[in-house]
Amino acid sequence: MSLAGQRAPNPGGVTVRVIEYRVDDGEVVQPLRSTVPALVRQEIWAHLVVHNCLNRIITRVATGERIDPGRLSFAKVLKHVRRSVIRQTKDAAAAAAQGAWIAWELLSKANLPRGVP
Repeated sequence: MSLAGQRAPNPGGVTVRVIEYRVDDGEVVQPLRSTVPALVRQEIWAHLVVHNCLNRIITRVATGERIDPGRLSFAKVLKHVRRSVIRQTKDAAAAAAQGAWIAWELLSKANLPRGVP
């Protein structure tokens, strides 16, 4: 993996540093997608917050299992958390859809006077 950097002008007249990684197979990866300085700061803070939260999860799991936190893989915890969040999102969407369907059925069966909101 090699790190390539270049300076690129921003439409606002500010020069920003463009960072991209070239992975062994030649794929170019840009770790930060934002180009506006304020959004770059926001994206960096988001990465730091997620990193801190994952480290806390690792520490809690290691403490509960009475093992060294260094033995837990950061990448595996990240993958597990991603799967968990995606599953929770799917479950929440399914529950919301089911709740909306039940509410619609109840309202359609109710004897509400016409024209009353």
